[in-house]
Amino acid sequence: MQLQARRIGLIALVVGLFSTGQAAAQANPFAGTWELDRFKSEYTPIDTAPQKQVMTIAPTANAGEFTFRTQTWRGEVANATTYTAKFDGADYPTSAAQTLVSFKRVNASTVERTAKLFGEVAETATWSVSADGKQLTIKRKGTDTAGNAFSSTALYNKTP
Repeated sequence: MQLQARRIGLIALVVGLFSTGQAAAQANPFAGTWELDRFKSEYTPIDTAPQKQVMTIAPTANAGEFTFRTQTWRGEVANATTYTAKFDGADYPTSAAQTLVSFKRVNASTVERTAKLFGEVAETATWSVSADGKQLTIKRKGTDTAGNAFSSTALYNKTP
């Protein structure tokens, strides 16, 4: 009897955790895995375009908090950047040296991201999810470490 009660309790806990995670993902249209559509994206200068990029956004156990993982391929080299943040405008550290990011929600399907390098704003971006939740558009502007300006409009498709 006691063993059966424990099993029921464990099942309820697992279902509750899954439901909470699923609700968080549904509440945030940015949650999921996104793959860059290179052929529909524009980069200036063109040599800043990656060969491939995959971004995964997943809710954490903390309310409103998400982990971000971006894998970017240029040539044969893959680079990964990870961080955990909220859409609250605060600065959060990333796995990239001396880089901070902040996110601010504009509306339910749009956020603004600021990236700082060595404490200075290096990039601003607007992220927008389509009404059907299947496409993410990221418009970026910034300056690289050599002082050269760059911009892009990157289109990502949500993977199943």
